[in-house]
Amino acid sequence: MLRNISKGAQGGAIKSRGAQKLLTLNLLIMTSIKLYIRFIVKAKELTKKGLAPVRCRLTYNKKRKDFSTGISVNPDYWDPKKQILLDQSDQEETINMQLSLIIMHNTANGNTETNN
Repeated sequence: MLRNISKGAQGGAIKSRGAQKLLTLNLLIMTSIKLYIRFIVKAKELTKKGLAPVRCRLTYNKKRKDFSTGISVNPDYWDPKKQILLDQSDQEETINMQLSLIIMHNTANGNTETNN
């Protein structure tokens, strides 16, 4: 079936089994690339109120991009493993919802890992 839809450099059908396997392998590799999203609390950059900024790190294809979320949290209530603000905080529900929206906005096809 792959032989019928695959085209070579000359425009003709690929007849070699090795070329078919290589094409199939390349397609599998392309579909297995993942986008990793991680939130980092910068505890060393506390505000006067004792809050630390939350940054988002996107990793795709072994390249990283960091950006500010505009959210600040008390670092004592941040769970880095679960990537959420714990229940002891008075703004826990609102902030966790904002972080979830950032994840949803940055995922196109659901091929995402948030805890790396």
